[in-house]
Amino acid sequence: MSGVRTARFYVAHTLGLACVAATCLLAACSDDATNGDTPAGGGKAGNPSAAGAAGKAGATGGLSAGGASAGAPQGGEENVAGGDTDGGEPSVGGDAGMGGDAGSGGDAGMAGSVPNAGSAGSVAGGAGAGGAPVVAVPNCTRDTTSGKMIAVSATGNDGLFGAAFGPDGALYATGYVQDGIATTEDRSTVVVKIDPATGALDSTWANNGVAKVNVVATAAGTPGQGEMPRGIAFQDGKIIVAGTVEASASAAAPAGNDRNVYVFRLTAAGALDATFGDAATPGIHTLPLNSGTLVTNATTGAITLSGADAQWGLNVLPDKKLIVTAATRASGFQADGTTPRTDTDFAVAKLTADGLQDTTFGPNGNGVFTLDVAQASASVRTASVLPDGKLIVTGYSTYGGSQRPVIFKLTSAGALDTSFGVLGAFTEPVGSAAEAYGAVLQTTGKLVTVGYGRATAATAATDLLSIRLTAAGLLDTTYGATATPGRAWFDVGGYADNGRSLQVLGDDRPVLIGGGRLSADDQDGVITILTASGLPDTTSFGPFGCKAYDFGTIGDFLWGSALSANGKVIAAVGITGNAAGSTVDTDGTLVLLDKP
Repeated sequence: MSGVRTARFYVAHTLGLACVAATCLLAACSDDATNGDTPAGGGKAGNPSAAGAAGKAGATGGLSAGGASAGAPQGGEENVAGGDTDGGEPSVGGDAGMGGDAGSGGDAGMAGSVPNAGSAGSVAGGAGAGGAPVVAVPNCTRDTTSGKMIAVSATGNDGLFGAAFGPDGALYATGYVQDGIATTEDRSTVVVKIDPATGALDSTWANNGVAKVNVVATAAGTPGQGEMPRGIAFQDGKIIVAGTVEASASAAAPAGNDRNVYVFRLTAAGALDATFGDAATPGIHTLPLNSGTLVTNATTGAITLSGADAQWGLNVLPDKKLIVTAATRASGFQADGTTPRTDTDFAVAKLTADGLQDTTFGPNGNGVFTLDVAQASASVRTASVLPDGKLIVTGYSTYGGSQRPVIFKLTSAGALDTSFGVLGAFTEPVGSAAEAYGAVLQTTGKLVTVGYGRATAATAATDLLSIRLTAAGLLDTTYGATATPGRAWFDVGGYADNGRSLQVLGDDRPVLIGGGRLSADDQDGVITILTASGLPDTTSFGPFGCKAYDFGTIGDFLWGSALSANGKVIAAVGITGNAAGSTVDTDGTLVLLDKP
């Protein structure tokens, strides 16, 4: 296997969310006892007027990322370099610090097993070093004129997090809106229709270009800000949206911080489609995943909620069925046999075309596949559908002393494809810490990713990161710079950078979308284009292969993206961000690029 290998890798899929402890737990795991319980360098709660709060740096040895911090509805996102606008999730809980540094030698691997599959294997521990990143400061051209603001509310916070081109050629984006900026404000999901020629809302669609759905209307005084859509896709001209929402409309904190995953369908005209979803909520389906659990801090006595569901990805399959990716609390109990597990697992759910659980998918007849990696909390991101109908699912987790990308392959029936990577997954340490937010095929059949991390223990702040895997799920050492085979690191300007979304152009050039800094106190939305082999595209996309889009605030960030059907237009959407305590609301942002 190319490159470094995991230390103590265990992987198992559960029999379903109602399985017994003996099925769900992995008896041969002896990594950090705190895995899944404590974020590495946990951050503070996100500010509603910022792009989220940054966590401090994690301690060496890396505790589990994704453990819930106070008031957090989901696992924190890793982020380094403090400041309230470093690309964390807006108002959805504190950001965990980047996982600790990988060991230089790695521990010997213990036997890993796949329950009910009859296979077992051991994997040798490997070094965590990833080589020095490609650095030039500044390494990006600032653009203050090309970006556009999409303000859904004149006075309340709004932002955009997912985008897709429709069959009519228009751009559609999803996000949230609220009436004001307070942290208790109830949010609604919005879908906007945008003219890709002008970047303006299409006033002839829905309500002046905006369709609004309040999935759960929370009562006054309860924790708000739970409605967070990220997925948008098309099904025969109708619009599918997926996100995370409050599990209760009236529960007070901390129980009120629990979350569910939802999917709804709009008609082509932007109205909620009552032929989709659950009988009790026509047009909307709530996925039957798991509930969070209350945890008492042994030192402070504070009670928080851990393991809330957290949606990220959405796909529409050729047969019109749906795939939703999310994190959900692991079933079963901790070592004492009575305390519920607090860590999260990777979850992949399949729905019928009309929004019900597809019972033909997964091992337990409930339409859900779950993956437990080393009993460490899973931060689940997106899925890609391969030409043969199989799925590539991405995310990251921290165990064995390092935060590492997790990329696994499922069959169309919802079973782990053990021909990919090691026992179906790639989980090697990449550099000192790394994440994967998406993996997309190049024409060669190889997979390129987007994310961010630290190349070495000496790397002061996070950099954009793209790795490439072979079709067999092994690190492809022909990608990236000579000094970092298989890995393309990109430093925007010497400060913390974050990659969140990915497109691959027809000529195999990866487009990395996210946020970065050219100065310590000002973050911009960032688009970086690489060559097909993983080097900055300095020929077609400016002198650095990178552009930083300034929308006029100190916390601009791009979260979602789409590529037009003809491959000629790249669209990226995001949010503005302000300093903590600001009374200025946030707005959605948009960048439209003709293919460079």
